Amino acid sequence: MSEKCEDQGLMIIENGSVVQAVGSLTGMEGKCKLFCQIINAATKDELATTDQLETVTIAYPHHYLAISKKDTKVYVIRMAHAAASAEMFVNSELNTLDTTSVSKIIG
Repeated sequence: MSEKCEDQGLMIIENGSVVQAVGSLTGMEGKCKLFCQIINAATKDELATTDQLETVTIAYPHHYLAISKKDTKVYVIRMAHAAASAEMFVNSELNTLDTTSVSKIIG
């Protein structure tokens, strides 16, 4: 991948607590509540189903955050703009993600 290591990261939150944080999201556990509030506020009007992944993408000048929710888990991905699009990435990787496959995401 062409993006810099510090532009990559993954955080997995379950029931409001950080289960795992790697890459650039390590040390950002204090933002856990904020990430949960963002995804819950953005998806509160959506029809709640347990078989679909709901995602919000926030773009910054040099990177983006994709915040996704499925069941009781929230996934936060930080990647450089040079990486694949958030929609493609989220749809292909997070639907089958578990905590043991984190290394696939940040290489």
